[in-house]
Amino acid sequence: MIKKKELWRVLGLVLLIIVVAVLVARRVYAEDTIYLTKNPFTTSTEFVYELDEPALVELRVYDLAGNRVKKLVSDERCAGQHTIYWDGTNDFGTRLSTGTYIYFFFVSDGNGGVRTRTIKPVGIIK
Repeated sequence: MIKKKELWRVLGLVLLIIVVAVLVARRVYAEDTIYLTKNPFTTSTEFVYELDEPALVELRVYDLAGNRVKKLVSDERCAGQHTIYWDGTNDFGTRLSTGTYIYFFFVSDGNGGVRTRTIKPVGIIK
C-alpha cells in the first residue's frame, strides 16, 4: 500500500515535470543566466547571476512535492553580477535533509512580465 506522504511526493514531482514541459513547449524557458558554485553541495553553495539592466529578481527553492522551502531573494537588483549565498536551510533556519530540490529564478522586465525564467535542480548531500 502506498503511503499518503509518498503519493503526494510523486504527484508533486509529476506536476513539476508537467510545468517544465509546458514552459519548454512555450519557449519561455530561458538560457542559463544563473549558475551554482557547487551542485550538489554539502554545507553551502552560491547562486551567481548577472543582469544587463536593473530588474526585479526572485530566487526560490522548492522541494519535490512543490513546497517552497526557501525564498532567497525577491527584490529590485541593479545591473551587474550578483552572488547569493545559501547554507541549505529553509525559511525557518532549519537545515534541509539530503535530497534534490528545485530552484526557480525569475527576472521581470519593466512592464511586469517575466523576461527570464530558469528552473533547475540543486542537490544537498550530508
